[in-house]
Amino acid sequence: LGDAERREADIALYESALAQDPYSGTFRTRLAALYMDRARETGLEGDVRRAEALARASLVARTQHNAAAFSTLATTLLAQHRFVEARDVARQLVAGEPGVAAHEALLGEIELEIGDDAAADRRFTALGDSVRRLGIAPRAARWEEVNGRPGTARFLLEGAWGEARTRDDLPRMQVAWFALRLGDFERRQGRHATAERILREGLALAPADHRLLAELARVAADQGRWSDAIELGERATAVTLDPGTLGLVSDAYAVVGDSAASRRYAAAMETAVLGQQLP
Repeated sequence: LGDAERREADIALYESALAQDPYSGTFRTRLAALYMDRARETGLEGDVRRAEALARASLVARTQHNAAAFSTLATTLLAQHRFVEARDVARQLVAGEPGVAAHEALLGEIELEIGDDAAADRRFTALGDSVRRLGIAPRAARWEEVNGRPGTARFLLEGAWGEARTRDDLPRMQVAWFALRLGDFERRQGRHATAERILREGLALAPADHRLLAELARVAADQGRWSDAIELGERATAVTLDPGTLGLVSDAYAVVGDSAASRRYAAAMETAVLGQQLP
């Protein structure tokens, strides 16, 4: 079985287990993580909301020794840009298990999103060498970049991507995510050839990853390769209707003079945005 098939089998297993034991916080926590994992891959907002509901239900059942539910809940809120709520949950996570580097890094990332740079600075500085850990490095890299240290950010992201590729225990989609983070960084730094190489290495691991396809479309658009941007963007939107990617394809069609296609994608973008705003 591939990663996606294994995840679907696990979802079915835990749904069945939860039906047998509807009060289990453990089953809810595990299902929440699985739905959130699928949401990252597919972009489905419904899975994010489902993960949030399950994590909340798990915490109603048990708050003590339930760090996984707090962490998943904070992640779902972060994905929905509900940063103040995410910070409150992450603070509970840190208070319940103080000194855990991964929890501190999650809270630091949320503080960056809120604009509390001073709090994030204190938090990431206190992590010391822990910022090099695989699960922490991308968050620490964001902090380094925000603070005008792109060289250090690149060092952390390159290290994480290099380590992830050696890990046999990680799903290929998760390994590819580290390529996405480094490729996105390199594109924003104007290193388009490097970005494309890294993103295509990630795509070799996860050929249907809409995030990698969309980022490659942005690389092409930055370089004025509009036909490539359209082709890659359409492959990405065939997987999920991400508003940003739909807008990029609309703009690319406008540049090449296909106003009808540009209007179609602009309308699809508006529909996708409205869909994301629905409760």
